[in-house]
Amino acid sequence: MKQFLKTAISFCLVLQGVHGACPFQTPFWFLSPPLLQPVLDEFGNTIPDRVWIQFGKVHNRKCVDFFRVEYTKSDKDGIEKVTSPRVFRHERGTEITVVPCTLYTFRVAAYEEFHGTGKKFPMYSDSVNFTLDYTPKFLRSPLIYEKFGQPRSRIVRDKRGIYPYTTTSTTPTTEPYIVITVSWDLSFIDFPICLAKVVFTYYNIEWEESSFTKEYADFKFGRTNAFAVSNKDLPCDPEFGFQTKVYGVNGKQEEKTNSKL
Repeated sequence: MKQFLKTAISFCLVLQGVHGACPFQTPFWFLSPPLLQPVLDEFGNTIPDRVWIQFGKVHNRKCVDFFRVEYTKSDKDGIEKVTSPRVFRHERGTEITVVPCTLYTFRVAAYEEFHGTGKKFPMYSDSVNFTLDYTPKFLRSPLIYEKFGQPRSRIVRDKRGIYPYTTTSTTPTTEPYIVITVSWDLSFIDFPICLAKVVFTYYNIEWEESSFTKEYADFKFGRTNAFAVSNKDLPCDPEFGFQTKVYGVNGKQEEKTNSKL
C-alpha cells in the first residue's frame, strides 16, 4: 500500500512538471519576432489609431509569468519610449494605441518572476519597425457660402434738347451675380499627420471632366484655407458639381466627396 502511494505521488509530480511547473531560471526565448497588423472595425475598415501585436512563439512559454510591450515612437518632436502594462501570460498578443503614419519600433519582453524576492528576469524578442498605413478623410464637409452681388447702377443724365421728346426705357434682365466661397482648415481632417494634399475640382458629372481645379499641399494649423469662384467663371449647371479628393502620404486617395453648386 505504501509503495502504491509513493508511486501515485511520484506520478502526480511528474504530471505537474509536464503541464505547468517550471524550475526557476529554466531558459526560455523567442523563436520568432512579433507580428503587427491593423485592427479592423465591424465594417472591415482600418481603425486609425489601433494595432494588434502578436507576441510570436516562445520556447518554454510555460516559464513566462507575464509579458510587456516596449516601443519607441519617432517623429518630428523626437523619440518617445513607452512600456505597456503587464499582459497576462496566456495572452497571445495585445492591442496598442498608436499615431498613424508614424514610425514605431516594437519589441516584446517576456518576464520570469522570482516569487518572494520581487526580482524579475526579462527575455526580449527581436525589434520590429512598423508604421500604421492610413488615408485621412474629412470629419466634416468643407464650408460653402453663397453671396449674391448687386449689379452696379448707372446714372444716366437726361438728354438736352430744344424740343420735347419721349423715350421708352427698358431695364435689361441679367443673371444675378453669385460668389461661392469654399473654406476649410486642418481641424476638418481626422488625422492631418497623414495628409499629403487636398484637391477641389468642378467637374461634369456625366463625363467626369474637370473645368476647374484648386489644390492645397502646404498646411499649417490654425490657418484657414479658402477660395472663391463666381457663376461668371463657373456657370451654375445641374450637370456639374464640386468634387473633393483627399490624398494621404501613402499616395492613396480617400473616397470622393461630391456636391452640386
